[in-house]
Amino acid sequence: MKKVFIGLGAVLLCLLLALLACVTFSREGFLPGFLSVGAYPVRTGVYGDLLPRGSLALTEKDPALSMGDIVVLPMGGERVIGSVLTAEEDSLTVRVADAELHADASQVLGRVYYELDGLGDFCVTLKNNRAAVWCALALLTAAAVAFVVTIPSRRHKAEVKKLIELFDYYGNKFDEEEKDIEY
Repeated sequence: MKKVFIGLGAVLLCLLLALLACVTFSREGFLPGFLSVGAYPVRTGVYGDLLPRGSLALTEKDPALSMGDIVVLPMGGERVIGSVLTAEEDSLTVRVADAELHADASQVLGRVYYELDGLGDFCVTLKNNRAAVWCALALLTAAAVAFVVTIPSRRHKAEVKKLIELFDYYGNKFDEEEKDIEY
């Protein structure tokens, strides 16, 4: 059972390191661009029930956009999320908050295909507090390494303890058998 927990801990640590690396080294969103998917935090709740504030919007590049799709667009150095009102060959009309925005289809960073509730705020916190998160992960990694390195000595101590218990048991058993015998 210990091996299962150790394995799960190692996998979790690797996943945290991978997530942190993506968050730290990406500039556009929270995932590298070569993956052809993106992840963007929803910072305002103007999208009604579509995307709640604090969620993480997962996007994919989709050349065939249609009315009603939720898309991510760049706007003044920020990224905005809106709903497609009209989609023609190369132009879109997107509703962002209470305004309509006209954009080229090539400007679309991605179409939202899934949202993870509550994970957007977590990723923003990771991105804003990189040093603290790296320190915490370094401490976790050091603890995991120390745990793995000391496994042989702990195993040796357990074997020595078991041998001492066996010697004590058989010593007491021998003493019990020998107490009635006179030499």
